[in-house]
Amino acid sequence: MKSLSNAELKAELNKILTYGNNDITIDSESIEILSNNKDLIVMSTAECSGCDSACEVIKLAIEDLELEKLYINNADSVLLYFKINPNFNLKKLLDAIDIVHSLVSEETDVIFGTSCDENSSEDYVKVTVFLSYLQKLELAAANNYIEKLGF
Repeated sequence: MKSLSNAELKAELNKILTYGNNDITIDSESIEILSNNKDLIVMSTAECSGCDSACEVIKLAIEDLELEKLYINNADSVLLYFKINPNFNLKKLLDAIDIVHSLVSEETDVIFGTSCDENSSEDYVKVTVFLSYLQKLELAAANNYIEKLGF
């Protein structure tokens, strides 16, 4: 889990976003939804292979954030970026996205994209999860996190 400034968010996205023929791209408007006027932006990654790898990576990334008491149900925006094989079963990817939808409010913006890697196995998934929070972030959780950073 990593806390990001807007500049760091854009740098991280520049590292992972691709624009290949099989990719589901994320536009600049979606990135603005994630980053504009937010008090906190955090990032977590997870990777997994296997039958339920898409759902498993979502669960792992969310658990990583929850260790820092940053809960997805408090997020104002969620961006999910998956690295998958072009032959990955998209139904399984949508099942993973449904997990996120079930954990957030109807007002939460959930954005997703994919990057295809022909060199990965067909059941491999890596997800990068970005959460952004407005002032409604629980004050205690924010204070705990700030204390961990040494401020």
